Amino acid sequence: FYERGAELLKDGGHLCYITSNKWMRAKYGEKLRGYLIKNTSLEILIDFGDSRIFNATTYTNILLLKKGTHQIKTRSWDLSKVFSFKSSVSDMLEKNEIGQSDFSLESFLIIDKSEASIKEKIEGIGTPLKDWDIQINYGIKTGFNEAFIIDGKTKDQLISEDPKSAEIIKPILRGRDIKKYKAEFADQWLIATFPALHLNIDNYPAVRDYLKTFGKRLEQSGEKDCRKKTCNKWFEVQDSIAYYAEFEKEKIVWAEIVFDSAFYFDKKGYFPEATTFIMTGGRIKYIVALLNSQPVTAIFKKFYAGGDLRGDTFRYKKAYLERLPLPKIKEELQKPFETMVDFILFAKEKGFDAQADIFEQVVDNMVYDLYFADSMKNADCYITDRIVEMIEPFDENESDDSKTEYIKLLAQAFKKDKTV
Repeated sequence: FYERGAELLKDGGHLCYITSNKWMRAKYGEKLRGYLIKNTSLEILIDFGDSRIFNATTYTNILLLKKGTHQIKTRSWDLSKVFSFKSSVSDMLEKNEIGQSDFSLESFLIIDKSEASIKEKIEGIGTPLKDWDIQINYGIKTGFNEAFIIDGKTKDQLISEDPKSAEIIKPILRGRDIKKYKAEFADQWLIATFPALHLNIDNYPAVRDYLKTFGKRLEQSGEKDCRKKTCNKWFEVQDSIAYYAEFEKEKIVWAEIVFDSAFYFDKKGYFPEATTFIMTGGRIKYIVALLNSQPVTAIFKKFYAGGDLRGDTFRYKKAYLERLPLPKIKEELQKPFETMVDFILFAKEKGFDAQADIFEQVVDNMVYDLYFADSMKNADCYITDRIVEMIEPFDENESDDSKTEYIKLLAQAFKKDKTV
């Protein structure tokens, strides 16, 4: 639509559209962003965010462009927080400062000068996650959860009928089960008949007979009342899941759509449902400390999230998260963060929420120290060195009673310590 409009112009001619703004950040908008940068001069861009301009849930922008590459400085405004029907657009533009136009193939951002300075700093310090030794994979799409996700009672019955059933019944986490540093397992189980496993379903007669009760609904033919057309067998889940071995590794699990960061470090081998993602690879305990911190959450929401959801929710999609720059420090310097994660996980698991909250605040401050060390030191707010002096990792064979005593004493010590 934009391209055709520009083609119809003479060189130097103008085009102005009111359209959806999702192309500004979404992955699918990359080609359009590239086309506009290469072939046009952007004169004005006004982003209204999710303001209800047309009395409906719309995501609106106004773009005025000039055909050809001319030396023009784009004037851009972000009116997403100030839009009002009581004011004209011209009044809103006059009362609000022109933003910084941070335009690239990855995204079109409109930010103020201080935000532009912050973005430049974090990108100078951090390395995008796509360049780390990690893998991000989608959760499991079954095509028909009613058959493949079962409760604990059904799981027990299938195993009692045939103990071999336990080999392909796995604990599963849904997006709603995942909290920050915690999973609330809801006794939901997955019949893990992944095509990549090349199973013979007759080796699991109890599971086979159970799935047969759903009849034609499990066929993957694309016909009415069936699952979408694939080359998979009737008893298999919809997607191949060639990466199934990653599920039983230590990993980070999170829901795609959230109100706040909620990443769980999983050591229990939960399998992820379709509304979740997983991350495996190197130094993921350090990474989860950063992802759950308030500064990294704010950085992600402001500069890297897709911006295509209404209200306070946002998306941790793979394409967005891979662009997030995290400080890639030496492994020895990562260990204090990993130790703090162990403390938080234990506190959350045992219900010591007050202590967990203190530890999370400490990690927040340590993350600020990573990105803005000079500023933190100049403001007498730098605490990382003091934290390193104060903490001792859990011993591998330490009892829960000993851990409990330690984290309670440590939380009190943090509250009383002058530096912290």
